[in-house]
Amino acid sequence: MLLDRWRQLERRLPCTAGLDVPALNDHMPDFIDEIVATLAHPAEAAPLNKAPISTPPVHALQRFSAGFDITEVVAEYNLLRDVILYLAEEADLLLSARDHCTLNRIIDGAIANAVETFALQQAVSLQTRREEEVAFLVHDVRSPLNSISLTAALLAEDCMGRDSATDEMFRTLQRSVQRIDALLYNVLQSQRNLGTGQEIRVKRGPVDLWSLVQRSMTELAAVAADSGTILRNAVPRLLSLYADAEQIARVFQNLIGNAIRFSPEGVVEVGAKGEGSRIECWVRDDGIGIHADRLNRVFDKLETDPDPKRAGLGLGLAIVKQIIEAHGGEITVESQEGCGAIFRFILTE
Repeated sequence: MLLDRWRQLERRLPCTAGLDVPALNDHMPDFIDEIVATLAHPAEAAPLNKAPISTPPVHALQRFSAGFDITEVVAEYNLLRDVILYLAEEADLLLSARDHCTLNRIIDGAIANAVETFALQQAVSLQTRREEEVAFLVHDVRSPLNSISLTAALLAEDCMGRDSATDEMFRTLQRSVQRIDALLYNVLQSQRNLGTGQEIRVKRGPVDLWSLVQRSMTELAAVAADSGTILRNAVPRLLSLYADAEQIARVFQNLIGNAIRFSPEGVVEVGAKGEGSRIECWVRDDGIGIHADRLNRVFDKLETDPDPKRAGLGLGLAIVKQIIEAHGGEITVESQEGCGAIFRFILTE
């Protein structure tokens, strides 16, 4: 009777269309048995801070697979609560205050467990989709990039040697194509590392910091010009550090690229200072800034700007953080909405 009444109400939820009775019931009969057992022996129930019921997480996973949303999962348990109270009243069964408290604790605990499991599964599913999107994107970009590289090589055979300007133009084109291909490979590798928790391998060596920053700015000059953003290299000329040059270049590429995107018609400045073996670097912009609610999440994987015009893949700053931490350093951000942002990272030899 209890399960029948619950199914009648459950069928009113749009998400249940097309589910047969076994799929609709799922783990609910077992859950009802657990409720009955707990009400019959309340002294044996788990403490308030423990989950007395084992079925809600499994039920939540089934509902996620069936296309339910999280509010519908919560509604299922609340409907069951309503049916239990209605049938008790219909049968003239007077539930004691203790029974009411026990029932509510069981239902509320089940909802909490189900919601936690459902939300975790949503996050895993979103991450998987984003990883697939990145993999497809990289594949789609590398195909025309290979065509560009081949075409440039064929043109170079015919045009190289005519004059120094033409030769330098083709050398620049070849270096750029190789650089893009390497960056695409690194994006895929970093994504795998982020997903598996593997650390980035650091190959340290002496790095001329001013030159490295200048190279990053040169590669992003066209992007900056398109948005009217001025780039300033304020790194001391003789400052150097002992680090993985390629990985630190990726850090600056990401930070400067982000700053350009959020600072149209503005200024992006890169600076650094050294104190012994401790090097502090920063990328400062005077753009739109970061909302206070997002400051603690900007380095999280898949965290993107809520504005779709500025949203990225949500990997850039997560990769930056991973690179800095692989060097034994730390990175922070300071910002006020409308007043720009400054990203700082500290490296020690």
